[in-house]
Amino acid sequence: MTTIAMRRLTERLSRAGTHSTRTSIFAFGIFLMCVYPINSQVTATRDEESTHTLSFVAYTLDPKIAIEPVTGSDKSSLVMNRAKTMQAFIICAPVKKRAGECSSRVMVTDIRSKTTYMITGEPAEIEVMRPVDDLKWETNDLLSYERWANPHFGRRYVLDAKRKTQESAYIVSDVD
Repeated sequence: MTTIAMRRLTERLSRAGTHSTRTSIFAFGIFLMCVYPINSQVTATRDEESTHTLSFVAYTLDPKIAIEPVTGSDKSSLVMNRAKTMQAFIICAPVKKRAGECSSRVMVTDIRSKTTYMITGEPAEIEVMRPVDDLKWETNDLLSYERWANPHFGRRYVLDAKRKTQESAYIVSDVD
């Protein structure tokens, strides 16, 4: 329920003179809160089929390609692990067969060895059409991110950057 709607409901309640009017408005407010949920719960279910599909491939960064911002923000997607030995970020890598298009790719740099890796293995159409969300370090070695295929369905990937392996994958959804 929006702030304006809540303010109007409060004003009506304060002006309402009879008990039955207040009761009806209160019941209507409760009904609206049930119909329009305030927040949705995201569920994650382990996805064995997608668990070992991603891989780390050594990649030479083109200095012309900038680090992408976090989706819907001006904030950089660059995230460092707590030990400051690894960093991860998102770039929009050009698609070779489609001029003018790029795919949203997760990159991991080992700061000690100065080696950068591209995470590959997702379906091509998802990499080209959908942004990466919630890129973060769970521990010094474990990196996770999500890629939503549509507003209600996506995948969360967990990668071990030290061992250069994918640890797990989850189907994430906000519908039951």
